[in-house]
Amino acid sequence: MRLVLFCLLFLIQPGLVAQEELSTDNKRAIGHYEAGRRQYLLRNYGKAVAELKKAIEYAPAFIEAYLMVGQTYADAGQTEASLDAYQHAVDIDPEFFPNAFFFMAGHAHQLGRYEEAADYYETFLETGPVNPRLREASEKGLVNARFAETAEKNPVEFEPVNLGPNINTPYDEYWPSLSADEEMLVFTTLLPIDRINPHLRSRKQEDLYFSRFQNGQWTQARNVGAPLNTPDNEGAQSISGDGNFMVFTGCGRAEGYGLCDLYLSENRKGVWSIPRNMGPVINTRHSEKQPSLSSDGRILYFASDRPGGKGKYDIWVTERKPGGGWTTPENLGDSINTSDLDQSPF
Repeated sequence: MRLVLFCLLFLIQPGLVAQEELSTDNKRAIGHYEAGRRQYLLRNYGKAVAELKKAIEYAPAFIEAYLMVGQTYADAGQTEASLDAYQHAVDIDPEFFPNAFFFMAGHAHQLGRYEEAADYYETFLETGPVNPRLREASEKGLVNARFAETAEKNPVEFEPVNLGPNINTPYDEYWPSLSADEEMLVFTTLLPIDRINPHLRSRKQEDLYFSRFQNGQWTQARNVGAPLNTPDNEGAQSISGDGNFMVFTGCGRAEGYGLCDLYLSENRKGVWSIPRNMGPVINTRHSEKQPSLSSDGRILYFASDRPGGKGKYDIWVTERKPGGGWTTPENLGDSINTSDLDQSPF
């Protein structure tokens, strides 16, 4: 996706596209386009879209403006609006920026419009010479979209029940961990830290929350608080079966070994201890994250992009030693790991 983003940013970085090369010579349209481009680079996405739409009013076939609207909406997390903008761009000229079909495929897939996504992937693959990395991603995306389309038409009986307002909020709640008696639930919540752009994932941070099952229902979820939660990110946790031992992911910390590290904490009479970095045997200068403990807390699985793996991220395993400490992690091998992303072990 970084490569794809670069391909589009090549169109919008100041100075890379001379004004006489744009698809319109309307000076007012170009002025609003340039203003929108500046606002985009400042991440003022609302102002950027407003300027770009003014450009389109003056030049309805201004394809570069539509492409920038699509990218701006995508960065702002407004997937459907982004897809609509790209659709306008390809309606004007499908050959101007073929990568738009790749973006459209991803958006449609994310929106659950699998047949539409598959059609966009196929169109993109038929546009002519395609970057090998984008071709590989599109071919995988096409397979996944076709599978999802078939699976949706042949559903497996499943009746999920929403846990209700004591657990779920307008924010994202995910990565649930249950104690063995199913009476304590710990999960990750994604909280906004920027009131101006609360929808941007880059302007959010993760905290750990917990709830207990009492009298037939889950109690109001509460922030685990200090010392587990900090102004940084804490999430993707796993608790032992007795609920007294937790491993979680902490990212971007000064004392960390890499981008994301694994930390552990113990619950002593209802109070979690100050988290301890699991040390250089477990953590590397790369990322270790998404831990999954066995019920007895003895075996730990996690995802990492450390050297020695099969692909981008692999699943690794380590065992707690009788006298304390952990064994050197081992890769789970070809039966589990692939050349792609293998993550989220449970």
